[in-house]
Amino acid sequence: MEMQRVDRLRAVKWIKRIDQRLIRNVGYVGISNVIYAASQWGIMVLVTKLSNIENVARLSLGLAVVTPIMLFLGAGLRVFISIDVQRKYAFGDYIGVRIITSLIGFLAILLFGFISGYSQNALIVIFLIAAVKVIEGFQEVCWGINQRVDFMDPVGISRLLRSVTCLLAIALGLLISGDLIVGILLWIAFWLLILFAYDLPHARRTEPLIYRFEGEKSKRILTQIIPLALISGLVALNDKATQYQIAGLLGESAVGYYSPLAYVIQGVGLGITSIAESTMPRLAMYYHSNRKGYVRGTLLLIGTGALIGTLVMIVFGLLRNTLLPLLYTREFLNYGDLFLLLLVIGIIRFTQTGLGVAVTSAGRFYQQAPHLIFSLLIVLVTGWLLIPLYGLNGAAYSVGFGTIYLLISFLFLWVKSISGAVR
Repeated sequence: MEMQRVDRLRAVKWIKRIDQRLIRNVGYVGISNVIYAASQWGIMVLVTKLSNIENVARLSLGLAVVTPIMLFLGAGLRVFISIDVQRKYAFGDYIGVRIITSLIGFLAILLFGFISGYSQNALIVIFLIAAVKVIEGFQEVCWGINQRVDFMDPVGISRLLRSVTCLLAIALGLLISGDLIVGILLWIAFWLLILFAYDLPHARRTEPLIYRFEGEKSKRILTQIIPLALISGLVALNDKATQYQIAGLLGESAVGYYSPLAYVIQGVGLGITSIAESTMPRLAMYYHSNRKGYVRGTLLLIGTGALIGTLVMIVFGLLRNTLLPLLYTREFLNYGDLFLLLLVIGIIRFTQTGLGVAVTSAGRFYQQAPHLIFSLLIVLVTGWLLIPLYGLNGAAYSVGFGTIYLLISFLFLWVKSISGAVR
C-alpha cells in the first residue's frame, strides 16, 4: 500500500511538471502569436487607412486565392515535424519536401491567375502574396524542427520579427510610393532576411541541415502529410470561400468592406490557433500515455478560446461605433450589424479551434475531412441563397451555419478520441 501511494505521488508530480512546461510554452509563444495575429490584421488596417477600397479588395482576394492552395500543398508539414518525436526524418528531408510543394503550389497559382480573368494589378498582388507564402513555408519547417524538441524560443522571436517587418514593409510602401505592390515587395525582402539570418541558423543548432533529396523518403513524407494538408486547406477554404461568393455576387468592392471586418475574427483566430498548435506535441504525448492529461489539456484550450471570443465580442461590440471609423473609415459604420454577427461567430469558432487541435493530436486526420467538406458545402449553398437576399449579412449567416456544424462534429470526434486514449 505504501509503495502504491508513493507511485501515485510520483505520477502526480510528473503530471504537474509536464503541465508547467505546457503552460510555459503556451504563455511564451502565445504573446508572440497574439502580436503576429495583430500584425496580420494591422496590414488590413494600414491598407484601408492609407490606400483605397480597391487595394483592400485586391489584397483580400490575393490572400483568399493563395492561402488555400499553399495549405493544400503541404501546410501539415510543420505539424507533422513537431509530432515526429521519434525523428524518423531529418531536417534536410523536410526542406526537400518543402521545395517540391512550394514549386507545385506556385505553378498552380500561376495557372489560376492566367485563367481567372482578374485585372493585371490583382494578378501581380496574387503572385507576390504567393512568394510571401513560399517563404513562410520554409520558416515553418524551421519552427517545426525547434517545436519537436520543445525549443519554442526561436519560434516566438521569429514571429515577433515577422510581425514588425510585415507592418513596416506595407507602411513604408504605401507612405513612400502609395503603391501596395511596393509594400509587398519590401515584405518579401524582410522575410527573406529573417529566414536566412535567423530561422535557418537556429534550426541548425537543434539539428544539422544536410540537404538531400531522396525520392522514397519524400514520397513517404508527402503521403503522411496529405491528411494534415487536406485539413488545413479545407479550413482555409471554409474561411475564404465566402469572399469568392461576395466578389461574384456583389462585386469586388464588397470584398473590400467584408474582409477588414472579418479579419478581426480571423486575426484573433490566428493567434488562438497558433497558441493551440504549440501544445500539439504535448497533447499527442498525453493521448498515448495519459488520458486525463489529454482531456484536461483539451478543456483548457476550449475554455481559453471561448473566453477570448467572449471578451473580444464585448469590447469590440460595445465600442464598434468608435473603433470602426478609427481603425478603418467612417463608411464602415454602415456595417455595424455585420460586425456584431462576425463577433458572435468568433466565439463559436474559437471554441471549435481547441477541439480541432485535440482531434488532430489524437491522429484523427481523415475523420475530419468529411466534416470540413460538408461544412464548406453548407457555407456555399447558404451563401448562394442568402447573399443575394441579405447582402454581406447573408455572407455572415452562411459562415455561422458552417461554423456551428463544425463545432458539433468536432465535439463528436473528440468524444470518440477520448475512448481511444491510453489511460
